[in-house]
Amino acid sequence: MNHERKHISIYRDQLQTFLPLFEQQLNQTAKKLMPIVYKFPKAGNKYFSQKLNTEFKRVLKHMNDETKRLHGRMDTPESYRKEQALCSIS
Repeated sequence: MNHERKHISIYRDQLQTFLPLFEQQLNQTAKKLMPIVYKFPKAGNKYFSQKLNTEFKRVLKHMNDETKRLHGRMDTPESYRKEQALCSIS
């Protein structure tokens, strides 16, 4: 359980670390968007959603890459052997 709690802790820490980056990126993107005119409101909503999602996904990929790296440091063959040794029945 301790090992899994460490994984959960990594996820929580990453969310706290990257939240300001998400907010900053979305704010910067929103400020750059110019007014547009569409015949149908849904088309305008779709345009803005796509622009914001593109930038959001960029930060999300960065967070996921960093999170994967941190998990990888924990999940080594040696660490698995140690964890399994704690669970073995004598």
